[in-house]
Amino acid sequence: QKMEWQSEIVVYLPGLFLLALGIAFKRFPPEKINRWVGFRTEFSMKNQETWDEGNRYSANCMIASAIVDLLAVGYL
Repeated sequence: QKMEWQSEIVVYLPGLFLLALGIAFKRFPPEKINRWVGFRTEFSMKNQETWDEGNRYSANCMIASAIVDLLAVGYL
């Protein structure tokens, strides 16, 4: 019984991590095209405009996915 609250917290960790990552990328997007951090696809790395849009969109998707995950876990 002592471990019950800990196991309940663990199911929220992926959603919380994804939410934190999405917020971080939204607030501090990678400014320059690089091969290490950011939304890296062949198309998004073609020019700065597609890089900025791809990273903005992926940050919003991360946040939305995290919210859906947290809501779904809350209903289980």
